[in-house]
Amino acid sequence: MKKIGILTFHFAYNYGAMLQAFALKKYLSDAFAVHIINYQPQKTMKIYSNNPFIYGFHPRMIINRMRDWPRKRRQTIVFEEFKKRCLGVSGKSFFSVDQLKQCLNQNDINIFGSDQIWNLNITGNTPEYYGALCSKNNYNMVYAGSFGHDSLSEKEKEYIQYLSIYDEVSVREEYAKYILEGAGIDAAHVCDPVFLIEQCVWKNIARKPKGIGKEKYLLYYTLKNDEELISTANDISKRLGIKIISIHPNANRIDIGKQLLGIGPQEFLWLIMNADYICTNSFHASAFSLIFRKKLIHSQLEEGKGRVQSLLDTVSANNTVDENGIQCIDLSETDDNNLLSYINKSKEFLARIR
Repeated sequence: MKKIGILTFHFAYNYGAMLQAFALKKYLSDAFAVHIINYQPQKTMKIYSNNPFIYGFHPRMIINRMRDWPRKRRQTIVFEEFKKRCLGVSGKSFFSVDQLKQCLNQNDINIFGSDQIWNLNITGNTPEYYGALCSKNNYNMVYAGSFGHDSLSEKEKEYIQYLSIYDEVSVREEYAKYILEGAGIDAAHVCDPVFLIEQCVWKNIARKPKGIGKEKYLLYYTLKNDEELISTANDISKRLGIKIISIHPNANRIDIGKQLLGIGPQEFLWLIMNADYICTNSFHASAFSLIFRKKLIHSQLEEGKGRVQSLLDTVSANNTVDENGIQCIDLSETDDNNLLSYINKSKEFLARIR
């Protein structure tokens, strides 16, 4: 059985990052020996570190980080548990590009992605996710790579040249396909890995969080403060008499509704699956809203087309007014044929692995 190594953002304390890594590994595991490469760029190590001195010694920053430590520790525990138990990754990440190159050369097949692996704002000015360390002795593929934005930095434009080393390239957003084709690189447009596995699989691993009852609720989840979305969520809550549940993967404080702590990827799934409405500016919260056919209120983070809008356009999902008079995207009304066609084309792309 051939050995596949997946290089992605499995380490991030972020619901979508870990769940897309889980999905790609699970989908491929029936035909290959699959493992996730436990590499983490230095920049992201700082982002997810709980060390109060990681960003220097400014007293106010140290005090704030120490104050938030109990909250963040609960998040760290549930994410590390999921990473070990569901992703099969244990032990410390490694940060050396020499170690990464050695690891890549030990696999028969290397798959880079999914997620924003080409977003240098996340990884720093590091070309390894663009294929700079790949060898032609291996089979190298990008699955559902993403820039995270449709306007590239000069450094990102420079690094695109490395993508020619790959045997196959695919992207998650249609605009990324046009960017690469403009640089002379053929790319397929495929779905995020979370769509590769059945809804029933997600239901089976979803876990009800502590501190939530049987009452109806709206789920509020954003990675960045969004006053407009907060206003919309509050209006829906008052109009329908339902409560607001809020979450954040890094336990950052949220000034709306009841914020739950200790929410890992499995609890995240349960909360989306059982919510009446989801208010979010997150790509993966929107993706799982589609998987569970929920009512979505989406606020776009990025300039230009945006990751979520690209997904919604692909399945022809549009804003409407529901039976409660709420303006939302009712994903239960999405044409299944569009989604199934999208998924099947993506599976056909993965079938090219040799």
